[in-house]
Amino acid sequence: MRDTKTTIIDFYQGAYGPAIRIDVQNIEWLKLFKKSLTQLISNNISELDLLSLSDVEKDEIRGFNIKICSSTDLVILSNEQSEIYHSFLWTINEEYMKRTIGAIDWFLKSNKAGHYYLYEGEIDIELAYKE
Repeated sequence: MRDTKTTIIDFYQGAYGPAIRIDVQNIEWLKLFKKSLTQLISNNISELDLLSLSDVEKDEIRGFNIKICSSTDLVILSNEQSEIYHSFLWTINEEYMKRTIGAIDWFLKSNKAGHYYLYEGEIDIELAYKE
């Protein structure tokens, strides 16, 4: 059985195409995620390495960094044909970051299971809580 403190970050082929899933079981990890994003938006840190946060287990992914930028986009940093694991850089503008923090706040306030697509593009980013 999976440790409820562990957050799994996985890259997979979903029903609607490739996706990164941030699978959170613990409200304390959501608080840490929000705090880290708030530090990013406040320029206290320049880039967030999501895989370096505590209690993160990665599956089919090698790297996932988030950086404030003027545009919002998801970039594959490693895309060799022979590579199974990919690294990603999610550049996000301030407005989109506030929307992302708002989604986290909803889970924190309601403490209800569910999921929310933080980003939809060629590769989606899904935040799942207690699913």
